[in-house]
Amino acid sequence: PPQTMVTELADSSVNIRLRCWCSSEDSWHVPFDLRKNAKLSIEEAGYTIPFQQHEIRIIGDSS
Repeated sequence: PPQTMVTELADSSVNIRLRCWCSSEDSWHVPFDLRKNAKLSIEEAGYTIPFQQHEIRIIGDSS
């Protein structure tokens, strides 16, 4: 059966590993289709992950 694993909760992503078995003939397009369908499913479910924000302050002589 296919397997889905969360491998990392990063600052601006949730890294997921998808694993399944397929025939040699399908091994070229299956990974692309799997990622595409997973991404579409996540988006359709309404999940979003905002990008990390950084605040930069420049402190210097004000004279």
